Amino acid sequence: MTCHSTDPLVEVPPGAKAPAPTTDTRECCGALILVQREWMRVQACREFNVYRRAHSSGLTKLGAQKLVERYLFLDPDGPMALPDLGQEGISR
Repeated sequence: MTCHSTDPLVEVPPGAKAPAPTTDTRECCGALILVQREWMRVQACREFNVYRRAHSSGLTKLGAQKLVERYLFLDPDGPMALPDLGQEGISR
C-alpha cells in the first residue's frame, strides 16, 4: 500500500497540496505497522490456526505468506522497514 502523502497518483482533496510528480512513492508506514503487529501476534500464538481462531479479522494465510516472503527474499521495491514501535518485547 502506498503512502498517500508520497504518491502522486492519489486523489488529493481540494485545498491540499499534491506531492510533486518526481516524489519517490513510499510504502504506508501505518499499514506496515499494523501488519507487523499482527505478525507478532502470530508468533505469540505459535500456531497459525490458533492465531486465526483468536484473531479472525487478522492476517490471512496469504497475507502471512507475503510478509514472510518479504523477510526471506529480496523485495524488488527495496527492504521492508524494521518494526520500531516503542513497545516492550519488540526489537530490531
